[in-house]
Amino acid sequence: MGRREVKRGKGEDIILTNQSGLANPLPILENHLRVNQPSLTDPLFSFVQGGMH
Repeated sequence: MGRREVKRGKGEDIILTNQSGLANPLPILENHLRVNQPSLTDPLFSFVQGGMH
């Protein structure tokens, strides 16, 4: 999501649904959470760089 599409502060709710084929966001999100292990206080799409989120 682009910076203009995201409200700062509390954030927004999103709904992800299972899709067929390569358009399915769920396996990508599951992989992101497994690899980067963001805490509950980190932004959802934060990532590890140099050992830190």
